[in-house]
Amino acid sequence: MTRIIKTTQGTAAFVQTEEFADEADAEVGEKPEVSKVNINEIKIENIKWKQKQ
Repeated sequence: MTRIIKTTQGTAAFVQTEEFADEADAEVGEKPEVSKVNINEIKIENIKWKQKQ
């Protein structure tokens, strides 16, 4: 059976919320204590199918 590769390209609109222990950690922006992402919209712009060689 032939294997198929599907490639989907698009854009997304999202809101990312991060909670840090203090202002110094927030300025660096690494290792948040809590991180949440809400995806508002996904727009698929292109889908390609091809057989795996």
